[in-house]
Amino acid sequence: YQRRVHGGDNCVKTFDMSELSKMSEQRSEKMELENEFGTLSRVEWTTDGQILTVSSKNGYVYTFLTRIPVLHDAYNTRVLYLTSLRELCVKDVVIEEDIARISIDVEPSFVSLGVTTAAVGMNNSIWYYRFTDHGAKLIQTKTYLSTVQYVKLSQDYVAVFMEGRVTLHPIDQLDEGSDFANVHAGEEGTTKQRVFPEKDDSSEISAVAMTDEFLIYGTVNGTIHYFSIEEWCFVNEFRYDTGIRTIYPNQVGTRLVFIDQTNSAYLYNPVNDQATPIEGFSTSTELVMWDTSDWGVFVGADNQHFTTYVYAPNSRSGAVAQAVGGISNQSGSVTALKTDRPFGFVPVLCYNGNVVCQMQSGSLVTITLQTHQHINQVVRLSGDQLNQAFANNLALLRLEEAWKIASQLNSNDCWKVLGDKALQVLDIDLAVRVFRKLNQPSMVMALERLLTVNEKNLLLGQVAVLFKNFSEAQSHFMRSSQPTLALDMRRDLMHWDVALKLAEQLAPDQIPVLSREYAQQLEFKGEVTAALDMYQNGLHQVPEYEEEEEETLEKRRIREHNNACHAGIARMTIRTGDIRKGFNLAINSDDLALCQECAGIFEEMKQWGDAAALYERAEMYDKAATIYILETKNLSLAAKLLPHITSTKIFLMFAKAKEKEGNYKDAKLAYQKAGDTENMVRLLVEHLNNLAEAHIIVRKTKSVEAAGLVAKHCKKAGDFKTAIEFLLLAKKTTEAFEMAQANDEMQTYATELGNGGTPEDYLAIAQHYDGKSDWANAGDYFFKCGQYSKALKRYLQCGDSQINNAIAVVGKARNDSLTHALIDFLMGESEDNVPKDPNYIFRLYMALGNYEKAAKTAVIIARQEQEIGSYRVAHKILFDTHKDLESQKIRISSDLKRNLMLLHSYVIVKSLVKTLEDHETSARMLLRVAKNITKFPKHVVPILTSTVIECHKVDFKASAYEYASILVRPEHRAKINEKYKKKIETIVRKQSKEEVADPEEPTSPCPFCAAACPDTVLDCMNCKNSIPYCIATGKHMVLSDWSYCPSCHFPCLFAPFQKLITEEKNCPMCEQEVNPAALKRVDNPDPRSFISADEVEEEEAPAQHAV
Repeated sequence: YQRRVHGGDNCVKTFDMSELSKMSEQRSEKMELENEFGTLSRVEWTTDGQILTVSSKNGYVYTFLTRIPVLHDAYNTRVLYLTSLRELCVKDVVIEEDIARISIDVEPSFVSLGVTTAAVGMNNSIWYYRFTDHGAKLIQTKTYLSTVQYVKLSQDYVAVFMEGRVTLHPIDQLDEGSDFANVHAGEEGTTKQRVFPEKDDSSEISAVAMTDEFLIYGTVNGTIHYFSIEEWCFVNEFRYDTGIRTIYPNQVGTRLVFIDQTNSAYLYNPVNDQATPIEGFSTSTELVMWDTSDWGVFVGADNQHFTTYVYAPNSRSGAVAQAVGGISNQSGSVTALKTDRPFGFVPVLCYNGNVVCQMQSGSLVTITLQTHQHINQVVRLSGDQLNQAFANNLALLRLEEAWKIASQLNSNDCWKVLGDKALQVLDIDLAVRVFRKLNQPSMVMALERLLTVNEKNLLLGQVAVLFKNFSEAQSHFMRSSQPTLALDMRRDLMHWDVALKLAEQLAPDQIPVLSREYAQQLEFKGEVTAALDMYQNGLHQVPEYEEEEEETLEKRRIREHNNACHAGIARMTIRTGDIRKGFNLAINSDDLALCQECAGIFEEMKQWGDAAALYERAEMYDKAATIYILETKNLSLAAKLLPHITSTKIFLMFAKAKEKEGNYKDAKLAYQKAGDTENMVRLLVEHLNNLAEAHIIVRKTKSVEAAGLVAKHCKKAGDFKTAIEFLLLAKKTTEAFEMAQANDEMQTYATELGNGGTPEDYLAIAQHYDGKSDWANAGDYFFKCGQYSKALKRYLQCGDSQINNAIAVVGKARNDSLTHALIDFLMGESEDNVPKDPNYIFRLYMALGNYEKAAKTAVIIARQEQEIGSYRVAHKILFDTHKDLESQKIRISSDLKRNLMLLHSYVIVKSLVKTLEDHETSARMLLRVAKNITKFPKHVVPILTSTVIECHKVDFKASAYEYASILVRPEHRAKINEKYKKKIETIVRKQSKEEVADPEEPTSPCPFCAAACPDTVLDCMNCKNSIPYCIATGKHMVLSDWSYCPSCHFPCLFAPFQKLITEEKNCPMCEQEVNPAALKRVDNPDPRSFISADEVEEEEAPAQHAV
């Protein structure tokens, strides 16, 4: 043993010289000197190296004890150790605080530590001390009969081991200084004490341990005993084959590591009496320490290394204890991750991976195990260190800590490893969380179902399935309460041979179903003989039951199962070569699907007749017919199937076959069902000589190819008109034109071409007619091909007969020069110098979209018509113009509206008198017209005469007198109808001397302001709005009886208009027939939609106000 000292300043350090290669890693022992010591001058060892003396230039001398006996014991996180030859210290190594210091009078050979008690012993004497935060006190000294090897303490009891026996007694049972031999000889009932083994037990104790609840000892005979201190009796005994050398229980005694005489180590669980071999355990291990902060971790120490072991009571392999960091090598052993043990470092206890050691000098140092590197400083770690911390936590089964680190790393590899480890130790909750992170919903759902599994073997089996270790899963399932799960697993995996063996043992009733499913797989693989055997093996015995008995679900399941087996037997019988038997099995079954499957097999084998018969039995008529037509050439059988067939392809095949054998009529019918117009027409023309039907078919179907065939035949027959028609249908326009031109059938060509030609086609027709001076037809086709100038020129050459067409050309072309040319023609400024009807000007403006000029022209034309007495014509012109402007959303001039209203007032007089029998309203309409009589110059006298007569009938004496006076004037008197002349003269004579007045006109509310307004007055004196008028009565509209004509949408009063159209059928405004049922009264109408702002502001002429 060699040591070296190094001094400087106020510090002296000693080093172990036995391992110079590890000097940089070695911890040194450091001794601090007082500040007044001064500069170090000399250092000397004693010859045995136990005492070191140092001196300074200031005259100070210090002597250090550098080597003392290494004595210590541990309890939980506290350590009792020898700090000098006459002093012990109790220290809490976690909080690094001295609890108590114990002064002793002798140099001890062993020590022991309890909760608040320390024992110091030498030879056969033991001194017991009670310590607190305030110090230590000797409570008693005991002397035993034999030399004490070591002693173990609990809270209240002490176990003394000497010469293969253990004495258990309370710590404070004797007075201080009393002799234990005397107490032991006293009455046993006075104190609780006991010697192990009992007198009748010849076994020798080899190892002793003590917890607060138990005395535990092992014997050379291989037994481990648990003695309950509280109950004062044995509670457990474990028998082992080999003698026990040492035992190391955890703090509470629920787990215990023992080493036998062969240096093999086991972890013993007294709860289930199970001893688990410790994998990778070093045979040179001198000491085992349980980690006081981690119940499943313990550390083994030999003279060179520390090895960490972890215990998992629940895992896929059952209880497991193994070295941490182990990687199986080729021999199957475990390579442990070891931590070097420096020379002279004697381990005392382990806490959270930190091994507290006592050195030769008596001081304590701490070594962190390699397996616990970085596990407690996660926040401050780099990437590589995080990975190491994750791996260490995973190996130590600190899975929650590993979860936290994995969340920081967020690597799929980490999550996968953590998930596998969680499943290995059956931590299903954590596994669910991990696989959620991996986005594996199927795995999560499978694991969530395991959360409710409470039986261990079931859980182990399910987890083994997830790891695809099916043999292990079967083993676990077979030991569980549900062994049939093993059968279900093998069935799902399609391990049929194993499944059948399991079914014989567990569920014989499932053998038929398994046989059927196995047969289906064999059939798929092509092993037909084996599949046939399995199908036959799968047949169920059908239970007998009465015909009227209702079929149960179970009976129906058996029937369906047997049907599937019979179908398989039929298929396999065919495939094994017994064709006749297989065909009969299929054709005699009621299974259409089976017939179809067997037909497919026969088709593969080219047994066409059998295949077709089975397809027909399976009601697959298309397939059957195809085989009859193409393979067996049996058209008669195919013909029987045609009513069931909808496929055009089949009909085409049948038609071609029939045509090939010369049966054109049946072929034509088949082509017709197939929709093959070309071949159908070809047969009608070339073989059946039925041209009329061919023509009908081509005109109906518009088939290009068929039309070409018919045109070719017509051309040969000299039927050029028909040939031209079908050439156009065949899209052979050029050939049709040449034929029409050559045979003077251009009109036929043009008619058949219709609107389906191209501009080039129409140009060719126009040029043809132009060459023949047929200006009208030439103009039509120049118009169609877009040559508007030539079209207009040709139409004008035709004179008045084509003016409407000329207007259409100009309206389409919208060309100023063409417009001026047509206007010059209409105004008589062309060659003939004859002005044309003004109506043409109106139509031109309408065609050009110049609706304002069209409106003005319409008013002028209407006025001309009105002046010559054509009131209906004038009314129609104004109405049509009104609707055209309205449809184009162009403002309608008040002049047009007034003229239309005035004409309409005159037009409806007859209906008012004869249909509505409303003479008063009739009189007021005639008065409206009479006040504007200058607009009706052709019939002044008749209109005024009617006015006088109607006014006289309703007692409008003033108005009758006024207009009678006009009639008797010299310029009108001679024109009065003799029938009314005398009566008119009488009215004038009788009322000439009397002051008379017309009755006051009834009023109704204005639809705008609701002010009272005379019925036939169309301008409200209150709001100054022009009020819409009723097309049936001429009165102004009222909101309460508002309606519209369904045809022209002019407003009308609902009641009178309904009566009018019921009698006369037609609307008086648009002259269209109206269904009375279509007439609806309008709720909340908007009268302002009939006036415009500029119309309101427009000043009215005095005569208009009179109206």
